Amino acid sequence: MPSDRAHTDRCCRTGGFVLKADHNGTFGIITQQRSFTDTDGTWAQDAIEGLSGRLVVDGYPDGSFRPEVPVSRSEFAAMLARALGWVPDSSASVQYTDVDPAAWDAGYIASMSERGLLSGYEDGTFKPQGLTNRAETVTLISKLLQLTGLAGS
Repeated sequence: MPSDRAHTDRCCRTGGFVLKADHNGTFGIITQQRSFTDTDGTWAQDAIEGLSGRLVVDGYPDGSFRPEVPVSRSEFAAMLARALGWVPDSSASVQYTDVDPAAWDAGYIASMSERGLLSGYEDGTFKPQGLTNRAETVTLISKLLQLTGLAGS
């Protein structure tokens, strides 16, 4: 199981965060100003632009974000992995029969599965294009809170 010895603390009101690590090293913070053609005036505009600026979410090549489009299981896995600063593990073995090892999401799915955060279905599939449901979302967020030590906060 991969180790994650660095994690971010809760975001503060100014949009910053604190990085805690149990090892020495050089750390960089990457942000970008980002806006989309279809988020102006929406209730989620600030959240979308904030997460996009932190490279957690991305839009489409035409400059849109499509905020009303449901999120697939693979997109949700990628967002959570990026939020934690995890990079896709292209060397990891994808254990699901319906995940193409060369697909954009394969490394994220493999990384999250190796950490015990994602699981597939009894038939050996992951259903990456399936939509996330509330139970799956809550379960995954709960596991992430446990992993990062924020569960009791």
